[in-house]
Amino acid sequence: SETKDLLDQKKYAISHEKEFNILWFGIGDNPYFSVGINDLANYSNALFQINKLSPSINFTILTNERALSAKNLTRISRLPIQAKLEIWSESNEIDCLKNAHLAFMPVSHQKFSIAKSSNRCLTALTYGCQVLSNGFDLYSDFSELIYTSTKDFVIDYKNASFRFSQDTMPAFKSICTHSYDSAVEVAKFLEFLELINKL
Repeated sequence: SETKDLLDQKKYAISHEKEFNILWFGIGDNPYFSVGINDLANYSNALFQINKLSPSINFTILTNERALSAKNLTRISRLPIQAKLEIWSESNEIDCLKNAHLAFMPVSHQKFSIAKSSNRCLTALTYGCQVLSNGFDLYSDFSELIYTSTKDFVIDYKNASFRFSQDTMPAFKSICTHSYDSAVEVAKFLEFLELINKL
């Protein structure tokens, strides 16, 4: 019910208030792989296109303090939209997601990407955000609800008709129930253990 309410609130805000809030959130660095802020910088052209959509765009980067190295701060300074930096905490993540209209989550093409989970996408959708994820198709479970093309998102923004909406909420609920519900996962694990015991 909270997700439904947030979807309505955010659609109204985009249509009537013309303010548009973008959020990138997550671990911004990794000692072995070029991810996080690096992904954001590599796909910054998407931000350039989105920057033209509204005269009032707010862009927040919510990440761990360690990621804000001199190199990453330089990357952030070169982004097409000036970013507000926030240090991650659970409460900050909740506040940022409640205020964000778009979660921008590009994923680079590399072996490490395969090992990453869909948690960030699920979290962003739960808070009624539209999701744009250019690059590696990490969030394929949610393909009918999210954007992998900036062009497609821009078209829907101009029409005020988004992929994640009240019309697609049943699909979201179905995905959550069948793939991400904790009770279902526990039941599957118990079935697996019972099967092993029978062998």
